[in-house]
Amino acid sequence: MRLLFYILVLAAVAWLGLFLYQNPGNIELTYQDWVVEVSISALVVGGLCLILIYTLFAYIFKAYRKIREWITGSTLRAVTKNANQGWSCLAEGDWTRAEACMLKAAKHSETPEHYYVAAARAAQELGAIDRRDNSLRLALRANSQDQLAIGIVQVKLQLKQGQLEHSLVTLQELLKLAPHNLLVLKLSSQVFATMQEWGEVIKILPLLRKHRVLDQYATDQLEAKAYSFILRAEAKKSGLQSLLAFWDTLPRAVRHQVLVVQEYAQLLLDLGSSTDAELILRTTLKRQWDLGLIKLYGFSLGTDLGKQISLAESWLRSNQTEPVLLLTLARLCLAHKLWGKARSYLDSSLALDANPDAFAELGRLLVFLGEHDKALDCYKNGLLTFANILPIEQAQK
Repeated sequence: MRLLFYILVLAAVAWLGLFLYQNPGNIELTYQDWVVEVSISALVVGGLCLILIYTLFAYIFKAYRKIREWITGSTLRAVTKNANQGWSCLAEGDWTRAEACMLKAAKHSETPEHYYVAAARAAQELGAIDRRDNSLRLALRANSQDQLAIGIVQVKLQLKQGQLEHSLVTLQELLKLAPHNLLVLKLSSQVFATMQEWGEVIKILPLLRKHRVLDQYATDQLEAKAYSFILRAEAKKSGLQSLLAFWDTLPRAVRHQVLVVQEYAQLLLDLGSSTDAELILRTTLKRQWDLGLIKLYGFSLGTDLGKQISLAESWLRSNQTEPVLLLTLARLCLAHKLWGKARSYLDSSLALDANPDAFAELGRLLVFLGEHDKALDCYKNGLLTFANILPIEQAQK
C-alpha cells in the first residue's frame, strides 16, 4: 500500500515537472497597493521544500518519541527489578538489602510512596528509626493524598517499636483527618487504653459503638474500665459526696452497666457508705442478675437487714444451687446475728463449692460460738484446699 502511494507521488511530481517545462509563466498576487509576482516554478519548488521540512521534523519527532519510550522502558524495568528484589528480601528478612532495593525502586517510580513505606518497614527492623521516619516523610511528600494510609502504617510501626507517646500524637492527628475511619478508631482505642487515657476513650466510645469497631463485649469492657478509672480518681480526689454527685452526672446507659455499678458499689463500701452501696446494688439486681453484684451485696448492709435477707431468700428460690448467693445470705445473717441460719447457709455453700471465703466465715462463726476445735479444722481445710503444698507422703515413699 505504501509502495503504491510512493508511485503515485512520483507520477504526480513527474507530471508537474513536465507541465512546468511546457508552460513557463508567472503568478501575480495583488493586495491593495501591494503587487507580488512569483514564477510558477519557484512556487512549486517552495512548496516542495516546505513538504520536505515538515517530513524532516516528523521523522525527528518520531525518533525522539522512540528514544523516550526506550528510556522509560529501561527505567520501568529497573523499578520492577529493584522492587521484586526488595519484596523478596523483605520476605526473607534481609532488611538491609530490602531497604536499599526499595529506595532504588522509589527513586525512578511514578508512584514511589509504596516503596518508601516498604523501606520504612525494613529500616525499623534494623532499628534505624530516623531512616524509618525519613522514608515515611518521603512517602507523604510523594503523595499527600495518601496521608491517612501512611499515617496508619506509621502508627502500627510506632506501636511495634513501643513508641506509645509518638503513636498517641499520630493518632490524634489521624482522628482529626478521618474521625470515622474504623481502623483509626480501633488503633486509638488500643493506644488510649494502654496509656490509660480514659478521657480520650470516653470521647470515642460513641463512635466505637456506632460503627461496631469492637464486638459488644469488648466495647462494654472498655467502657467499664474507662468509667471505673474515672470513678476511682473522683473518689480519691474529693471523697464520698463528690463521688455521689459525679455518679448522677453519668449517662443512664453507663449507670446501668453492671461492671461500672460493681466498681461504684465497691468504692462506696471503701468509703464507708454501705447503705448507698446496698441501694444501687438492689436497684441494679432487679434489672440484671450478676454474681459479682450478689457477692458485694453480702457486704452492703442497709437500714433494714431483715428486708435484705428476705429479698436475698427470694432470689434463692430460683438459684438454690448458687454458692455465691448462699454465702451472701450467710453474711447477711451474721450481720443480723442469726447464727443458726448463717451456719446452715455456709454449710450449704461449702457443699456446692469449697471456696476460701466460706471456710473463713464459717471458722470465724465457730470461734464465736466457742467451737474452737471445729473452727481449727475449718481453717485447716480451707488452707489445705487452696494452698500449693509439697506432697510429703509421696516424697517419703
